[in-house]
Amino acid sequence: MNVFDVVVIGGGASGLVSAIEVAKKGLSVCIIERLSKIGKKILATGNGRCNMTNLALKESDYRSEKEEFPYEVLKQFSALDALHYFEELGIIWKEENGYVYPRSEQATAVVSALELKIQSLNVEVLCDRQVVKIEPVENGFCIKLKEGERIYGGQCILATGGKAQPKLGSDGSGYELAKQLGHRIIPIIPALTGLHTEHPATKQWAGVRAKGRLTCLVNGKQVASEQGEIQFTNYGVSGVPTFQISRYATHALKRKKAVEMVIDFYSECAKQEFQQQLFWLLENCYYKNIRELLEGIFSKKLVPVFLKEAGIKDTLHCDRIVKTDVERMVDVIKAFPIVITDSNDFEQSQVCAGGVSVEEVEKTTLESKLVKGVYLTGELLDVDGTCGGYNLQWAWTTGYLAGNAVQMGKDLSKIRAYAEKGNKPSKTQKMNPVPEVRKKAKQRKNDKK
Repeated sequence: MNVFDVVVIGGGASGLVSAIEVAKKGLSVCIIERLSKIGKKILATGNGRCNMTNLALKESDYRSEKEEFPYEVLKQFSALDALHYFEELGIIWKEENGYVYPRSEQATAVVSALELKIQSLNVEVLCDRQVVKIEPVENGFCIKLKEGERIYGGQCILATGGKAQPKLGSDGSGYELAKQLGHRIIPIIPALTGLHTEHPATKQWAGVRAKGRLTCLVNGKQVASEQGEIQFTNYGVSGVPTFQISRYATHALKRKKAVEMVIDFYSECAKQEFQQQLFWLLENCYYKNIRELLEGIFSKKLVPVFLKEAGIKDTLHCDRIVKTDVERMVDVIKAFPIVITDSNDFEQSQVCAGGVSVEEVEKTTLESKLVKGVYLTGELLDVDGTCGGYNLQWAWTTGYLAGNAVQMGKDLSKIRAYAEKGNKPSKTQKMNPVPEVRKKAKQRKNDKK
């Protein structure tokens, strides 16, 4: 009979770690995975290198409706704890400016280490299975699959992931399962993603990579700023700096607010210093035209964009350029504005923001405050990190805490009897959400009104 001490729904990063921790207690565990293989999303992290974690992790690297929640959880199983954990699984790691990768630089090594540990602990793995319903029954849960099967567990860990990159396993179905159990879902939006603009410059700058600073303005007010290599595309902007602040842009767009991105293409120095550099170059390169001069500083694809925005002809010779021309050029290059109209969808996003409200989850165990015996981990929760291994660390931490928090010695005789009879849960067996949690949720709703 398909009855286990713990059923883990989702075979991603947090699900695999939680299953290992449960099995190490001597409990029977079953992982149910929607795809044909476990760990697929891990394989895509760090461009296939697997950015395991980040040694420079700090509180501001995570976002949530309850701002302090992520860091309070992460302190219980830190980046160093995670690295020691993987050392015991046979993974030697290396650091690059805080970013941590397996020494082999292969994400397959990390997945293989987790998979081999799971096999050694005799964890049952069911792939190509879609969970459609979780029913609380006497002393446990009935997990109904789309394929018609029923799996029974004394406890359940929801580790389905979010909604980003559905081809790698996260199709958003976990939110529906959490809703069935009474949980409130913070609206889901793409995060760590590219941003769209209708600015005509996109026709010219597509394919360019340039160092610079991005500043995001919402209704004219600065909300975030990031520096690094910006990727310019035929739809707008991408790359790490864009990803880092995309959450703020997508949130604002969802609320119908005006979003503008200001690009500093010469962030190495202040405006006045850049002006002086240009005056010096103009004096020494008087025999060039302005296009030829700027091509010594910027990508050839960007130069026509700057000159058009500044209203300067590209054939204008350097010895004819006046101070106001220089000032206009500097203003354009140091603060190039583009209106953001949209973002990439979930398929092209690394993670998503939003999810199960963390107010309904215990921070030390990740157990649901609404349904005892249910634990929620990883991206399913309303927590998202910036680029650089932070989201994988969140997965390792929550999976570890949930796996260690499951109860020992829980009697499965009643759920085995239930499974044999195939009974439906009675009214008294259905969940009864914690009253004070529901009272707080109602109060928040009233306060917003």
